[in-house]
Amino acid sequence: MTVKQGLRAALASAPIIVLAGCGVLTGPVGTGPAGTEPLAPTLPKVEATLTGRLTDVTPLDPAGHSSPVTVGTIATEEPPAPNAMVFEITDRTMFFREYAGQGVSELTEISFSALRTGVIARVGYSGPVRESYPAQATADYIVLEDPGS
Repeated sequence: MTVKQGLRAALASAPIIVLAGCGVLTGPVGTGPAGTEPLAPTLPKVEATLTGRLTDVTPLDPAGHSSPVTVGTIATEEPPAPNAMVFEITDRTMFFREYAGQGVSELTEISFSALRTGVIARVGYSGPVRESYPAQATADYIVLEDPGS
């Protein structure tokens, strides 16, 4: 073997040596390190949020096959003044219930059917807000707030 061939062989094996020291992820993606609890749900980034009382929850029969599919609407009223807003709920909207025990907030995934009028909810939304009264937007997520917080 010539010096040139030896150098090529050494350089060709360099990436293998570097990659061998990087470690390997175990377990399904998103579950955290092996042997630990799954990662807690996180809220997506949004442009704005509104916290208010749900004044109307209306499920809809999804029509057509467009994406995203509208599955319902909710109306909120933000205190102290009645600043109402209507949110379109799609099959991409995420739903959570928040528990704030001992100063630590925990989110639990729920379904649209868990929404009820009269509860306080935080609604995250992005995209256009339609200029109407009440204003209208599409919800990215809804968090039912812990009544004890």
